[in-house]
Amino acid sequence: MASGGKPPLSCPLGNSRDAKCKAYNGLLKSYHLKQHIVEPTRVTESSRTIIDHICSNREDLYCTFGVLDCGISDHSLVFTTRKKAKNKKDSEYVWARSYRKYDPISFEADIANIDWSAVLGCDHPDEALDHFYNAMFEVIDIHAPYKEIKCTRDRPNLLG
Repeated sequence: MASGGKPPLSCPLGNSRDAKCKAYNGLLKSYHLKQHIVEPTRVTESSRTIIDHICSNREDLYCTFGVLDCGISDHSLVFTTRKKAKNKKDSEYVWARSYRKYDPISFEADIANIDWSAVLGCDHPDEALDHFYNAMFEVIDIHAPYKEIKCTRDRPNLLG
């Protein structure tokens, strides 16, 4: 048997000394792959070999591996069943300020150049606050504009 008790590519069962079998096992090992089919996939009167393979480096993604005898030839069918995938993320968009091109020196200069007379000349505090907000957000919108940003959330997996 090959390393791990699994016969390699078209090697007769129990023949781990064959040069091709050793090379195949070395190839699997070098790519961190595991050969999951352990039963012969071709059976004749004179030989039993595994000529069909399912190799992976993520055994945790699969439930079962196996060989089904179809009865119509000396060649069997190999199969695997994959575990159910986790829910994928669905895209959602939100609005947020982008500070990607924000320059604090330029922002301070623009704030310093605001004409505050509309704010200072108001008799009513609510009116003054409205003028203040309008003046500030005019500058803020230039330096940190609102952008639509993609975020994710769970969505049901439709592929099972």
